[in-house]
Amino acid sequence: MTTSSANTLTVDQYIQNFPTEVQEILQKIRRIGKEVAPGVTEKVSYGVLSLRIQSGAFAYYGGYKQHVSVYPIPPGPTAFAKKIAPYIKGKGTLQFPLDTPIPFDLIKEVFQLLYKARLERTKAKK
Repeated sequence: MTTSSANTLTVDQYIQNFPTEVQEILQKIRRIGKEVAPGVTEKVSYGVLSLRIQSGAFAYYGGYKQHVSVYPIPPGPTAFAKKIAPYIKGKGTLQFPLDTPIPFDLIKEVFQLLYKARLERTKAKK
């Protein structure tokens, strides 16, 4: 699926393009995003799923053949940096291999930090 064709899909259609086990992971990540940011909206953007609040996207996640990814990497304390270190792949990307247990609690922490950072940027602009 190309980025441009993915962008025309709904969030549900995007998720349905994956095998069942990946769909379940993406749905769980989706639920975490909604829990962290009540009232969040979702959109397929840049070929992946985005979590958006009124001021814009605060997080992205996507499914792939061998992993799921979360973007961007939020700033955080040293202890947090140590927790995410094994999953950092490339600039600003966390990759969670499908052949190992997905650390949903860590993904929730990532979303919380990204959401907080987006809210702070929004307040600073006002």
